[in-house]
Amino acid sequence: MATTTRTRARRWAVGLVALPLVLTACGTQHVGAGSGSGTAADGLPLLHVGTRDGAAAAMEGAGSSGDPYPVVGVLPAGPKTAVVYRFSSGATTDDATVALAAALHLSGSPVRHDHGWSVAADGAELRVRDDGTWAFWRTDATCPYRVDVDTADGSQTAVGCAAPIPGAKDAVTDAEALAAAVPVLKASGATGTPSVNRADLVRVSASRVVEQLQVSGGDTSVTVDGSGVVDATGITGTPAAGPAYPILTAAQALDVLRAQPKPAIACVAGASCPGVGPEHVTGAVLGLVPGDDDGTSVLLPAWLFTVKEQSTPIAVMAVQDQYLAQPAAGPDGSATAVPGSSGGSSGSGGGTVGSSPEPVPPATDQPAPASPPSGPAARSVTIDRATVSADGRTLTLWGEGGLCEDYTAEAKEDADHVYAVLTSTPAQSGKVCPAMAKQVSASVTLQDPLGARTVVDAGNPSMPTVPVARA
Repeated sequence: MATTTRTRARRWAVGLVALPLVLTACGTQHVGAGSGSGTAADGLPLLHVGTRDGAAAAMEGAGSSGDPYPVVGVLPAGPKTAVVYRFSSGATTDDATVALAAALHLSGSPVRHDHGWSVAADGAELRVRDDGTWAFWRTDATCPYRVDVDTADGSQTAVGCAAPIPGAKDAVTDAEALAAAVPVLKASGATGTPSVNRADLVRVSASRVVEQLQVSGGDTSVTVDGSGVVDATGITGTPAAGPAYPILTAAQALDVLRAQPKPAIACVAGASCPGVGPEHVTGAVLGLVPGDDDGTSVLLPAWLFTVKEQSTPIAVMAVQDQYLAQPAAGPDGSATAVPGSSGGSSGSGGGTVGSSPEPVPPATDQPAPASPPSGPAARSVTIDRATVSADGRTLTLWGEGGLCEDYTAEAKEDADHVYAVLTSTPAQSGKVCPAMAKQVSASVTLQDPLGARTVVDAGNPSMPTVPVARA
């Protein structure tokens, strides 16, 4: 059966791939309900979303030819504080599931699972986790994102592929796609202006706007064909305003962005390729990014930088370092050892605060993650998903990479985790390649069957959990 190369972001929603997001290692982890304990010196509750590896120092020579993000506009001077918004940490109600099912024209009654609800009827299924994340798919959907409602950590959440439908993107007009998608967007709580993207199918997406603040990431996405909605993902619920936290200035957040490694373009180093060089910051506005505070979904203040060379903003989470802490509970709700500090991250959706990914930092008594790539041209590739063989011993890592690179996989294991790295190296030194991406993969043989262990993208500084599809 033919497979499509369309990939999906994890957890919070699809639609993250279009929003480059720099999160300075504020990883997320979906664990038991409730927030971690602890307060900062001024009494504000700590946000257990992950920590930065120290405050980023201002880049030397800012504004010079060595500055990866020179400013050509004006950055705002304030505000000094911003509110953190919090979704309910309680179980999603069957009413919310019924509202989504009605918008999707899905008959049937909600069925309660250990960690959410499902409605299955008419060759389609809707699942809504207790944290509000949800997914809908038809049996003929192409690579649908499937939410797990049976395990506490959502470890069975994954992307499953089927054959693409020839000509499906031509079977529906933009107006018809909007008519089918808008009720779903509203039921999910997406309040931004819907946009239509015509690729292998027709996808309609909309972001959240909370108190006039744009949410970068966590979009609701609805794929439509001539028969209606094919698949959809999002998060349901209305966030409530919490306390205001001191935040970085836009200039300080830009220094954080400058300190992050820029995503490698799919082109051999030193070749003449489009997109290489400084990216010019033309301004910034205060917005929000989704995250997870020890099991409770939150929206965190962030500076959204407009960049001349990019069509979408780059978001930098803005809460000051002293209010950030590592997640305090593991997947079973028990306390975990304090992990080592982690570095920054950048990319599109992977490692997002909320974007779904759920980084699982190694505790101090766990083995070190797999080694990062070495060599002048080697680089880590963000792992979008993984598949495992029927015997549990062969783990295949999937991501997006360049046209002229070779890919290898490696892993280190402990009792609870497999720390995996997908590495690319140029296939032919000095060869000029198009700056295009394709779906890539590489396999590694595990010492022991994967079993119930969690796969972690150890090549990503925020170390997100990788969705695994099992044979």
